Amino acid sequence: MTAVHRFAVIAVVAWVAASGEALAQTAADRAPIAEALDGPGDATAAAADRDDVLPFKLSLPTEDDVAAWRGAGFRLELGMAYGRLAGLFGAPSGQVLGATVRVGARVDPWWSLLGSFQYQQVADPGGLFGLRYSGTLDPTLHLGDHLQIAFGVGFAGLVEVGNPRPDPNPSDFTNLADSYTYLSARTPLPQCTGIGIGGLLRAGWQQILGPMSALTAFVELDGQHLACEQRIGRVDPDTARPFFRRQYWYSAGGVAGLNIGWR
Repeated sequence: MTAVHRFAVIAVVAWVAASGEALAQTAADRAPIAEALDGPGDATAAAADRDDVLPFKLSLPTEDDVAAWRGAGFRLELGMAYGRLAGLFGAPSGQVLGATVRVGARVDPWWSLLGSFQYQQVADPGGLFGLRYSGTLDPTLHLGDHLQIAFGVGFAGLVEVGNPRPDPNPSDFTNLADSYTYLSARTPLPQCTGIGIGGLLRAGWQQILGPMSALTAFVELDGQHLACEQRIGRVDPDTARPFFRRQYWYSAGGVAGLNIGWR
């Protein structure tokens, strides 16, 4: 390699080194300028990014559970009740067990208006055996946040199956030429299917479980007056109207139960 060639190589190396230093210096000079131009925006964005990864916070309740249940609105209760229905003036009796349904509305802090429906099995050896049902309209007074007093009036009915009692007048099936009403229930019909007037008086104690649910224990007195009928298997030859034997039964009883309610 000649001296000219060596000089050319040294010159190229020196030029490359100088160019690299110039580029590095230019980048260093531009960094403060870019930071100044960006300003606080990047800092705000970074803070927002940090906020995005923070855990969310739940808002506090706007009212407590008791205050929520004092407010007006829809109410629904489902439960079970057990007790006894006692016949009066000779009518038969039986143990009752079944479901209760109440639906209505809380009107104000003092009053609710509920519709009560009961579907109960009633059974007793030699007494009632079948289904008792009732429906009443119950104005309910709230004495504080727990105690409730209700009274209701409506209908009640009974559907017996089979012949749970002996027939006091078996000759009726052949001798009666028309429907017949017995004035006394001291010798009750062997089977009753009927409907009539029903009423109740109820006291309950409500324990609030949360903003949407509550548990209510209650005791209830029930009364009913039924027109019981039994077909005798014969009809009027002119009109084909079936003949019945009829009695009027008075009954009273009491039950205790437990309901869960929602608002």
